[in-house]
Amino acid sequence: MMRHNVKRGNWRVTVPLAAGSIAYVAFVFLPGQGTTTELRRQIRDKQEHLAQAQSVGAALVASEEELRMAKQHRAQWRKNVPRVAHLSELFAGIHGVEKRSGVQTVRFDPQPVVRRAYLSEVPVSLGCVGAFAEVFALLYGLECLPVKVWVKRMHLEKVGSDSGNVQCRVDLLIFADNREKKDYVKKSN
Repeated sequence: MMRHNVKRGNWRVTVPLAAGSIAYVAFVFLPGQGTTTELRRQIRDKQEHLAQAQSVGAALVASEEELRMAKQHRAQWRKNVPRVAHLSELFAGIHGVEKRSGVQTVRFDPQPVVRRAYLSEVPVSLGCVGAFAEVFALLYGLECLPVKVWVKRMHLEKVGSDSGNVQCRVDLLIFADNREKKDYVKKSN
C-alpha cells in the first residue's frame, strides 16, 4: 500500500479562499438577505392590501344592496304615508275602523301635530268600550290601515263585574310627511 504525503497548511490557497468566502458573505449574501426580507415584507403588505380590498368589495356589494332595499322601502312608505294637510282623511279611516269593529267610541282626541325636520308626529288618543273581540277587531283594523300606526300606550280594563265588556284606552302615534319642504326632495333622492 502506498501512502501519499499530502501537504497540509498551504496558506497560499486557503487564505484567498477564506477571504473570498468572507467577502461573498459580507458584500453579496447579507445585503441580498436584507433585500429579500424587504421584498418579502412588500409582498406580504400587498397581499394584505388585496385581502382588505376583497373584503371591502364584498362590503360595498352588501351596502349597495342595503341602499337599494332602503330606497325601495322609502318609495313604498312615501306611497302610503299621509301628508299633514290630509290628516282628516286618515282620521275618517280610523273612525271607520272603530265603527266596523262594533266598539262604542268614548274618546277620539287628535293632539297637536309635532313637526320635525322631515316628518311630523301626530299623536291621537282613543277611548272605547266593547266586548274583548270588538276591541281586538279595532286594534287589528288599525294595524291593517295602509298607514303605519304606532301604539305608544294601551290600557285595557274590565267594565263592571258582570259585564263582558272592556274599556280600552289607546295612545297612537302616526307619522306624516312634510313634503312641502323644498329641500326634502333634494336630500331624499
